[in-house]
Amino acid sequence: MRCHCLSARIGAGLAAALLALVLVACGESALLAGVGSGGTGIAEGAISGFGSVIVDGVEYDDSVAASRAEDATGASVAAELKLGQRVRVFRSADGSAERIEVLAQLIGPVTRTLADGELRVLDQRVRIVTDSGLQDTATVLDGHAGVGAITHGDTLEVHGVWAADSAGGPPVLVASRIEKRGAVTDWLLSGVVSARVGSVFTLNQSAVRVQVPDDLASVTAPGAFVRFWTAAGVWPAPVLVATRAADGRPQPREGEPLRLSVQTSGADVRDGVLSVQGLSLRISAALAAWLPAQRAQVMLEALADAQGLSVISVGTRTDPAQQGGEILLKGAIVWQPGAASIRLRQTVVAGTDLPGVTDPACPRVATAEPVFVEIRARRAPPGQLPQAITVTCRPELPADGVIRRPATLLARASDLGSLTVLFGESATTLVLTAASLLPPELEQLLRDRAPVEVEYQQVDGRRLLRQIRPPPPPPPF
Repeated sequence: MRCHCLSARIGAGLAAALLALVLVACGESALLAGVGSGGTGIAEGAISGFGSVIVDGVEYDDSVAASRAEDATGASVAAELKLGQRVRVFRSADGSAERIEVLAQLIGPVTRTLADGELRVLDQRVRIVTDSGLQDTATVLDGHAGVGAITHGDTLEVHGVWAADSAGGPPVLVASRIEKRGAVTDWLLSGVVSARVGSVFTLNQSAVRVQVPDDLASVTAPGAFVRFWTAAGVWPAPVLVATRAADGRPQPREGEPLRLSVQTSGADVRDGVLSVQGLSLRISAALAAWLPAQRAQVMLEALADAQGLSVISVGTRTDPAQQGGEILLKGAIVWQPGAASIRLRQTVVAGTDLPGVTDPACPRVATAEPVFVEIRARRAPPGQLPQAITVTCRPELPADGVIRRPATLLARASDLGSLTVLFGESATTLVLTAASLLPPELEQLLRDRAPVEVEYQQVDGRRLLRQIRPPPPPPPF
């Protein structure tokens, strides 16, 4: 990624914060090189891998970060992190992730099937990216064998970033992830308010109208980026009735940096202001000159002050491998040599048995104890598995590495603060934190002593539970 930064005369304290920020934005260009900087702040973008969690190529320690999503009632509910999701990372003072918000942009029915690379969900334009390149990253498609399998009426959860249309048409959601959902009770509609007539609003210049109760209208002025929840119903509906509305923009505190992945171009700048995702970002002429002429993925660094947000760096792609064309997965698994695919951090990567992919140092026999593995893979077209580039094994587990292994659940502590599990013949205590994702059928799994897969991380001498999953189904014969 080519990065261009703003220099200015600033105080010593702010200079230190900016230096850390610039090192992230203007440091090494490779996707796999970035590490989250120290200090509080917000980063928003798409998940491009897992070590802890990697967002647009920058890795954030998420060992104690709860991953959450808002529901239609405004409650914060546990959410699993997945490749391609758009997320908002809130950093603590040491630069690690304090919490992570999962930001679906649309949840609802397909109202127009694929044509010219686009489909519509709740009548909102959704662009599917088939190959990673300098402008975009291939869309992750979960639940369909390919984009042609998506049918009218399918309920989809769509992640991505909104972009203005270069031809002047309605904004389009450039999808980073599309996941098929089962029946839902609520739909989610997000975007920029393009018109208002009384209490009825239009998003993204679409034909959909949303009626907003008076007590929710304060966040829905024209130009605002909002998220509407409505009760799922019958489509088409002349007017959807919002049950909840929320401001969809990140809001860093004064003095905090914001790292934001967007789709933009120089055409989005007017009178020194860059308008994107409902945000108005002040930008110097020098930095504006580095924005691409054609709309493409850009990484912006901005700083919050009393007047709003000012752009201090602009990063553009120079290599298709950057920011998602390649993914990185790191973690410890029970090793099976010669496997045609490996599942690591809930992502399945194919081609791991091809010549020259797997490091000869990896075990030649199956292991009972976990082996720490790093997988570099290339995004494939939507509906296909990522393809392995390299698979390497480490002889020792990192002190804070994420470990996944088969287990049997034995007991839950009376204070609900820990679980005892059986790894082989060894009983181990795993500590529950706010970041732990527990399955709804936990009590049943405990009663049945059912085999599961447990994911945990060793932090400060404690084994912190991250997730419990039923084992994957056996491969078909």
